[in-house]
Amino acid sequence: MLGDFAGSDEAGETKMSVRNELYDPDSDAIHDRHSAERERLSRLLYGDSRRVLPEEQRAAAKAAFDHHHLACLRTFVTCHETVQGYARWLFGMGTWPGGRAPEVDWEELRSVEEARTLYVRLMEKLEQAEHAKVASLPVAQPAGLEAFEGPGVGCGWRRYTGKELRSAGGSAQLPIWTLITMHRRAGVWHVCFMQEWPCRGVSVINGITELATLVYRVMLAEAGRAPKQGLHGMWLPTPRLVVVHPSQFRFYTHLPAWSSMPEEFDLVAMRYHGGRFRSPRRVSYNSIPRAIALARGEAGDGSCSPRGIEQ
Repeated sequence: MLGDFAGSDEAGETKMSVRNELYDPDSDAIHDRHSAERERLSRLLYGDSRRVLPEEQRAAAKAAFDHHHLACLRTFVTCHETVQGYARWLFGMGTWPGGRAPEVDWEELRSVEEARTLYVRLMEKLEQAEHAKVASLPVAQPAGLEAFEGPGVGCGWRRYTGKELRSAGGSAQLPIWTLITMHRRAGVWHVCFMQEWPCRGVSVINGITELATLVYRVMLAEAGRAPKQGLHGMWLPTPRLVVVHPSQFRFYTHLPAWSSMPEEFDLVAMRYHGGRFRSPRRVSYNSIPRAIALARGEAGDGSCSPRGIEQ
């Protein structure tokens, strides 16, 4: 294949590599030349606090400094003859969470851009994992909460459109993408909405009244019908629900740890009036049920079948 060749990478092993199309054998000399100019301009701009440059001269010097600085940075890419060599250098330069770079199949990388994209994706993933270690709630059944433990917990992904949300009293144009976990316990439906990060629309916090209203409407419509795959593919034993009333529902929100934010798991108390839920009031828990903590892994990117929703 054009661009592939057998050569020695920087670890000294001979294997199939991909030629770096940006490679320039003069990169070292180019770097030295631009670095010297960058240092000269740095001294001019910042070397003497007593020196005050005219604004026009300062702006020109700053623009030149930026130009030479970017030229130096480009040589960190162009000095590598192969994509694999660049990738090994890039991953080796990174300050990785936990102090160790992840395992990477270097031969799978086909371009400098692929290497950069993989670097950013893995760095973000590991940083989030490290953050989750210190910002996540303990996995334990919260005191006083009898839901989301034992058999009958079901979960599934759902994307609610802006049109659906507006039909439930909202005003948003954007959608909500959420993982719904449900559990029927002692005649009460417990429904948790998990926030997906990064948020691609309205958050479950801002859309909780619309989400609750839409779920309740589906359950109300299903009451008394034959058993079937109902709410978003989850098994609903609705014939046993002779009457569906708002008092039979408890709603929760789950915000996994993300960026600088800690994990949150809240009961959201609401009143039902005028055909929809209103006036949310939150009660935070200091721990999170195991079923909620594991729901995302079980649901994957699509949906998961419930483990026999309690009849």
